[in-house]
Amino acid sequence: SPSRGLGDVYKRQRRRSARWAVPLASAALLLLALWLPQGAWLGWYADVATAPGEVRSITLDDGSILTLNGATALDWTLGDGRRTLRLYRGEVDLQVAKDASRPFTVEAGPARIRVTGTHFDVDYDGRDVVLAVTEGQVQASDAASQPLAVGANQQVHWHADRIQQVQPLDARQQLAWQRGKLVFRAQPLSEVFAALEHSQGQRVIFLDDSCLLYTSDAADDMQ
Repeated sequence: SPSRGLGDVYKRQRRRSARWAVPLASAALLLLALWLPQGAWLGWYADVATAPGEVRSITLDDGSILTLNGATALDWTLGDGRRTLRLYRGEVDLQVAKDASRPFTVEAGPARIRVTGTHFDVDYDGRDVVLAVTEGQVQASDAASQPLAVGANQQVHWHADRIQQVQPLDARQQLAWQRGKLVFRAQPLSEVFAALEHSQGQRVIFLDDSCLLYTSDAADDMQ
């Protein structure tokens, strides 16, 4: 009958629309991820998040002071017997108030960092972590290793989820953001542009992967 024929056509059209709904939604989410400013996703679930180029200081209830670099997201818990900070992405300078009864633990990707009171910087780009210690001593480890002591004027790097050897602190490069600077020394362009996105919020998309292999030496004012 005519009504039955029209019903069959309507059902076929609904099935075709449903088939295209998921691919179109996935494509829209991909485009959104590509063009949103660096760190925008992180602010949706972190307690505190900074915009690219924003630097913010926070004093915790225990007296510890956090200074967040741009495009950073984190949260923390202060409880009886422990203090924990989780860094989802970005960079934070920590001046941890001394309290031997409540160790302060930082979790950033594969990195586990434990202190009772000291001054250090943690940089996490979503893959690798760099810990830079300016005062005191820090116990650093990954999921499989024993804690490694990292003292003042030293730094250590986590790569491929494993902690590497302790190195002398390169404060001029690693802590340049605290002086409003960016310093690059023989770094791939991919890392250079990632740092620029971090501080200025401008997305850079490479159309030729070979460009990622070039290296750069430069210093730039973040202002």
